[in-house]
Amino acid sequence: MEAILHYQRHDGGIIVNVASRSSHRGDDAEHLAYGAAKGGLLALTKGIARGFGRNKILAYAFAPSWVGTGIASHLTHDSERLRGLPLGEITPPQDVAEVITFLASGRSRHTTGATIDITGADYVR
Repeated sequence: MEAILHYQRHDGGIIVNVASRSSHRGDDAEHLAYGAAKGGLLALTKGIARGFGRNKILAYAFAPSWVGTGIASHLTHDSERLRGLPLGEITPPQDVAEVITFLASGRSRHTTGATIDITGADYVR
């Protein structure tokens, strides 16, 4: 809410929320709250886009699968898990950075409210 208030005072702005593939498909029994929270973040993103677009406030979300960060370091050595991924690798952080940079650039205003999946076809909807 603070970002919305700030952007209302400063002639608009762009919000990019980090969701997850779990926001679409749900998660396993040990991570139910994670999937539910990420699903709620998608609903929040859509609500911001719909409710504040006239105020020049744009909102996007991206939903990655496994990204090559510290939290996924255990996957880099799990060849069985990697073989199960359609591209055979986890997503490089640079792929995510490129998408965020584009969304934050303001060059695609009419994409506001959308969720961009960055999953390497690990989860396709």
